This record gives sequence, structure tokens and C-alpha cells, in this order.
Amino acid sequence: HDLRRKIQDKWQSLEGPAGMRVHLITFGFKYGMPAEADMVFDLRFLPNPYFEEALRPLSGKDEAVARYVLESNAGAEFIDHFLGFLSYLLPQFQREGRYRVTIGIGCTGGRHRSVSVAELAHTKLGDLGYPSSLEHRHLELG
Repeated sequence: HDLRRKIQDKWQSLEGPAGMRVHLITFGFKYGMPAEADMVFDLRFLPNPYFEEALRPLSGKDEAVARYVLESNAGAEFIDHFLGFLSYLLPQFQREGRYRVTIGIGCTGGRHRSVSVAELAHTKLGDLGYPSSLEHRHLELG
């Protein structure tokens, strides 16, 4: 731990906050959870665009689906809490010497709700100075 902290202290100015990197993985629960995730969020409580005929063929990358999910009462409230939680949690991981964290974000099929939330989170993490990567594991399976 001490050696890792010394190395991170020396090189932390090269990336975002202390070099902390965040990897977001969207997935569908019906296909299985990502084993490498440090934490997993279940979004199956959010309104499901799958049940809207016009939205079903689209994905969470499409603006209409993102609005449907993120602008619902539950979606807007979740985003506020989720981003607040990440803003709190990432510096805690950093203080412990972690340099990366993998977050799984799942919904039933991994096509609509999880993708909408992860796309927004990816953008917001960048705004906060955290380098992040985004993987839509099951987007094309649904």
C-alpha cells in the first residue's frame, strides 16, 4: 500500500483526480452480471422504454429513449443521487489508494435504461475530471 501511494503521488498530476479511472459497463441482467464490477446498480425500477412501441427498437443512446428514462421522476431523482454518490465515493477510493473502479449498470436487457444512465454518467464524470471508459456489453443482444 505504501509503495502504491508513493508511485501514485509521483504520477497523479498526469491524469484526473489522482489518476482515478472509472470504467462503466452496461449490461442486461437476463444475460448475466459482469464479474469484474466492483459495484453494480440495478435500474429495473426505472420506466422501461421496451414497453413503448415507438421506443422499443431504439437504444439508450437515442435522445428519445434517454429523455423517457432520465426525465421521468424516478430517473431524474436517481441521477441526482447516483452522481452525488459517485462524487462522494470516488475520492474515498482515491484516499485508499485505488486507481480504478469498475461500475456495472444493469437493466433487463442492457439496451435502454442502463445505456441512458451510463452515457450521462460518462459525460458527467468527465466534467468532474475523472477519466472514464464506457462499455455497452449487451446493447446489440436485445
